[in-house]
Amino acid sequence: MRDEPMSPKVDFTSIKSATWFTSERGNQGCSLLQRIFALLSVLFLFNGLSLSAADAKSELQLFDGTSLHGELLGLQLDQGLIWKHPAVHDPIIFRPNNLASIRLPADQGPPESFQPTSKFRFKNGDEIFGNLLSMKDGQFEFETWFAGRIKAHQESLEAIGFSAGGFRVIYEGPTSLDGWTVGKNSRPWKYEDGALVAKGPDILGRNFSLKTSSNLEFDLTWSAAFSLTLTLYAQTIDRFDYSANAYIIYIGQGGLTLQRVTAGQGAILLGNAQLPTMLTKNTSRFEIRSNIEDGSIGITVDGVPAGRWKDSSGFVAKGGGIVFYSQTDGPELKLSKMRLTALDGRFEPETGTNAPATNDVVFLANKDRVTGKIEGIHDGKVKVLTRSTHLEIPMGRVVQMVLAKSQNRPAATDPWTTRATLVGGENLLMDILQFKSGRIRGSTVHLGEIEMNTSAVRQLQFNLNRPPPGVGDLGLVLPEVIPVGR
Repeated sequence: MRDEPMSPKVDFTSIKSATWFTSERGNQGCSLLQRIFALLSVLFLFNGLSLSAADAKSELQLFDGTSLHGELLGLQLDQGLIWKHPAVHDPIIFRPNNLASIRLPADQGPPESFQPTSKFRFKNGDEIFGNLLSMKDGQFEFETWFAGRIKAHQESLEAIGFSAGGFRVIYEGPTSLDGWTVGKNSRPWKYEDGALVAKGPDILGRNFSLKTSSNLEFDLTWSAAFSLTLTLYAQTIDRFDYSANAYIIYIGQGGLTLQRVTAGQGAILLGNAQLPTMLTKNTSRFEIRSNIEDGSIGITVDGVPAGRWKDSSGFVAKGGGIVFYSQTDGPELKLSKMRLTALDGRFEPETGTNAPATNDVVFLANKDRVTGKIEGIHDGKVKVLTRSTHLEIPMGRVVQMVLAKSQNRPAATDPWTTRATLVGGENLLMDILQFKSGRIRGSTVHLGEIEMNTSAVRQLQFNLNRPPPGVGDLGLVLPEVIPVGR
């Protein structure tokens, strides 16, 4: 028998609390926790083992910027989050006060048989696809793919959108680079920890075979001033092509421009928008709605409509792909939390539409609107009490219902309050009650208690109301000695 290598040990007996190092120039350096795991990684490699992120099932992000690959073993509300790191023999326990997020290896999405025709948006930010079953007496019931039938109070809703053809999710991710085409530059786009990353000029394209109207959503993160182009309904996905009909959006740190490209005629400006809020941060959420039927493209940034532009020539793009092109050499760009959904192309009100303080609003497919009090839905008709009369409107004519404003509930303060993002991009706010044996159970403000498989959860976000990171407790429960290896 050959001798097994001795397992090195790291002595943490001198560590009383996690702190930050500050350089002589006054710049904030790396955290003690980051140095600890850098040391562990070196020891782990000397032990002849691999610390590959690909081998780890999940990723833990802390507010100080630390990123740890590993496996979530469970949650104990009285102790903390139990995390297994590849370089550490025993599990590590984190208190919730410094957790930012956990990315999980979700692999359970909606079954093909589930065809949601409604999109529910709640006043607390929850967003769920489902099927509206009933609405009466101030309550409504709807069906979900992850938790079955759910009942809630009507006043908890902000809006319900309806799609005759169903809200079909074409793509949600990324979870890898599979299916994407990248350029042949020296620094091509790569997949890293739930994001597609560019560190230089390069193409990133994918053929989604788009044939209908669509809604594209993604988070964009940048490290410095940048220039990014996005081609919609592209015929060519492996290069930046001005010889085919398409729509191109130019995005910079302070604004965006929309152009129509027509083969043989060049580009025509359709519109532009200033985005001053992007100058003070490094992440924004984009939502781009392409309506083939009426030839319009609407863009929302961080929940605020940037503009909707209509092509007087109709929708000229003929392809089915989407192409990103990072044009700048230097800054790092990240695309994450991407979702592409097929739409039915009927009229959609602006995303930022607000209802009057005391009235509901029903938007119709012919662009009319009805203001009043939604009393319920019966026999396929929505009943609305207006100032002068009762109306019964066939649901087939309704594209969206926006509910009257109500008093906001207090911000979440429980340390185990999380926003769970599901496979498919849906999300809901919950207080975790239990996380074990492949199941997560939580309490929600509007939907009551919900239980689902952990394999349906893509990400958990913690400390939602916490200010930007600063010096503080890392929330790490450290044993005196952590052995490495076995």
